[in-house]
Amino acid sequence: MHVEDIVEIIKKHLHINHENIKWGIIGVTELIKCPLRLWFEDKEQPIMTRQMYYGDLCHKALFTRLHPFTLSHIMYIEPELVYPVWCNGKNIHVIGRPDIVAIGNGKLKVIEVKFANVIVPEYFKQVAVYKLLARNKYWFKKEDTEGYIMQITDDGEIRIHKVEEEVDEEWIWYRACQLYEYFEKNEQPPPEKGDHCKYCPYRGRCTSKTLDEWEK
Repeated sequence: MHVEDIVEIIKKHLHINHENIKWGIIGVTELIKCPLRLWFEDKEQPIMTRQMYYGDLCHKALFTRLHPFTLSHIMYIEPELVYPVWCNGKNIHVIGRPDIVAIGNGKLKVIEVKFANVIVPEYFKQVAVYKLLARNKYWFKKEDTEGYIMQITDDGEIRIHKVEEEVDEEWIWYRACQLYEYFEKNEQPPPEKGDHCKYCPYRGRCTSKTLDEWEK
């Protein structure tokens, strides 16, 4: 094996792609993204950045320290939440892994940890979906389910953001079927305009607005 072969193997595993969508498996982090952004990522398969790996390593270090507390508290670290959707004769599975799900005082708390200096709008939608999936799994009512984003900045400051946003099951069904059909048919989706556009790496090529318009 040559060095070039090893490099190709590494590059293959560093690439971001969304082939799983056309197989009927959709992650919550995919569900909340603009479909056109997913399309660009899948076609170009960008390589994971140092920042992405930094976040993964920080999460692993934190969860290693939290695991002993799960023995004395009703706390679950990255529990798998599965939500089945039936779409035009195809069984689709929406899968999410919130960072922490805790149960106490009659409340179900979903906590997503973000090692980031900026909290983008997608994060609130992500936790909103997690709340719905978690209460379905653990049999809690909507009014007894709470969602939080725990932001940890580069200088170690911790900020707590309560997530009031909610999504309903109809939205999840619609969104999952929409993404599946785009990818299964290999059809480029239209852009979705919103606050998320200003943080999108493909905003300069998107038809929703030009790069100059976003920078004004």
